[in-house]
Amino acid sequence: MRPDLEDRQRLALSLTRRLEVIATGRRDLALQQENFDRQEKDVQQENFDRQEKAVQQEFKSLHNMNAAISIFPSEVLSMVFEAGALLDSSPRCHFGSLVSYVSQRWRKIALATPQLWNKIECTRSKAEGEEYTTYITHLGEKVATFLSRSKSSPIDIRIQDFYDEYQRDDKTRNFLTMLGDQVGHVNHLCIIDNNPDGVFDALKYLSHKPASILHSVLLGTHDDLFQLKRPLFPFGAPRLTIAQLNNIATSSLHFCLPSFQHLQCLRLEGLVEIDRHEFRDALMTLPVLNHLELSVDRIFQNATSFSVVLPTVKFLQIETHGHDDLDRVIHTIHATSLTTLSLALWGYGGPGLNLSSEEDLESHFPALQHLILEHIIQQAPDLEMVARMFPGIERLTCNWSTSRENELFCDIDRILATIDTGSSGDFLRWPKLHTVAVSAPGMPLDVGALHHKISVMRDAGHPLRKLKLPKSLFVQTGAKAIGHLRQIVDVEDFSLDWPTPFAGLTIEVRLVDD
Repeated sequence: MRPDLEDRQRLALSLTRRLEVIATGRRDLALQQENFDRQEKDVQQENFDRQEKAVQQEFKSLHNMNAAISIFPSEVLSMVFEAGALLDSSPRCHFGSLVSYVSQRWRKIALATPQLWNKIECTRSKAEGEEYTTYITHLGEKVATFLSRSKSSPIDIRIQDFYDEYQRDDKTRNFLTMLGDQVGHVNHLCIIDNNPDGVFDALKYLSHKPASILHSVLLGTHDDLFQLKRPLFPFGAPRLTIAQLNNIATSSLHFCLPSFQHLQCLRLEGLVEIDRHEFRDALMTLPVLNHLELSVDRIFQNATSFSVVLPTVKFLQIETHGHDDLDRVIHTIHATSLTTLSLALWGYGGPGLNLSSEEDLESHFPALQHLILEHIIQQAPDLEMVARMFPGIERLTCNWSTSRENELFCDIDRILATIDTGSSGDFLRWPKLHTVAVSAPGMPLDVGALHHKISVMRDAGHPLRKLKLPKSLFVQTGAKAIGHLRQIVDVEDFSLDWPTPFAGLTIEVRLVDD
C-alpha cells in the first residue's frame, strides 16, 4: 500500500471522528439547552456549523484526491473537458459550468480552458419593463464572462428570436454592440428570427469589422421570407466556406456574393422564386461551389425557361414539396462535375416521385455516379423511368418512407427486378450499377430468392457486387443466412454516404449561472 494512500486513509478516519465529535456536541447542547441562554446557544450552534462545514470541505477535497481521475495531469483533464464540450447536446446545462462546480482544481482547469466558453446563445426573454432590463443586464454580464474566458479562441454565436421592435433600449443596443465587436473572432454565426427584420437588425451590429476567421454561417427565419438590404459582411469574410440561408428572397442573393467567393457548401431552404434570373445568376457566380442543397417550397411553370450551369458542383441535393416541382428543377440544372445527386420529396400532397420525362439526363450530369432517392412517400417512383433518366449510375441508394399503414412501397426485390437480367433478351438497365443501398429492404428478407436473383444477374453480366442493408435486418435474418448471401455479394450496413457540412449549425448552448 502506498504511503500517500495510507495517509489519506488516516486523514479520512480522523475527519470521521471529528464529525462524530461535532454531532455529539450538538446532541449535548440540545439536552442541556436549559443551562444556556438563547444568545449563548446560538453562538455554540454557529461554532458547530463552522466546524462541520470545514470538515465536510476537507472530505470533499479528500474524495477528489482519491478519485482515479485525480492522477491525471491538468493538461490531460483540459483535453477531456474539451472533448466533453463537443459531446454536450443538452441545451439546459452548459458543460463548462458543470465541470467547474466539481472541485476547486476542476474549476481552475475549466476556467483556463477557452474552448469550454466559446459557444454563446442569445435568446430574447418574454419579460417586459424592469424584468427585461434585469434580464438583458444579466445576459450581458454572462456573455462578457464567457468572452473573457474564451480569450483569443474562435467563438460560435447563436442569436435566436432576439428581435423586438418595441424594446430597442440602450442596454439591448449595447449588448448587440458587444457581440459585434467580437466578429473578428467568430468562427460560426447563426441568426434565426421569427421576424425577418430581426435577421437584418442583428447583422447590422455584426457588419462593422472584417469577419476574418468566419467559417460557417446560418441566417434565416422560421417561415417568412427575409431580404438583405446591404452587402453581407461588407468588410470581407475570406474564410467563409459553409452557408445556409433559410427563406431568403432570391432577389437579395446578390448581396451575398462578395462574401461567398470562397464558399464551397451552400444550402438554400424555403425557396419560392427559383424562376428568377437572380437565382440563376447568384449560383453561377460562385467560383468554387462544391456542395449545393436546394429545398424548394414551390416554383412556377416557367422555372425551366433557363439553365443553371454549375461546373464545379460535385454534390447536389434537391428537395421539393410539390408533385411536379422535382422534375422541373432537375431539368434546370447542368453540372458537369456532379458525382452524387440526392432527390427528395416531402409531404403527402402528390405522387411520391414525379420523374415524368423520359429524357436521358446524362448530358446534364455526365459524371454522375451515385443517385440517392430519399424520403419518397405516397407512391413508389417508376424505377424504369429513373433508369432511363440516369442510365450510367454506379450506385443507387433508396431511403424509403412508408405509408401510414406501414405498407412498403419499394424493397430490394423491386429494385433488382428493374435491372433486366437479360433472361428476356432485353438490354441491361444500369449496366454500371455495382452498389445498391436500401433502408427498408422488405420484411422478412428471402435470402434464398435474393441469392438466386443476384446469381442470375451476375451470369447475365451485371456488375452488382454490394448491398447495403439496415443493421437490424442482420439480426432478424440471422448470421447464417447473411453468410450465405455474402457468398455471392458483399453485404454492409446501410448508410446514405452523403456529406453533412450543415450538421451542427443550429447547435444550442445556454448561458447559465456559475
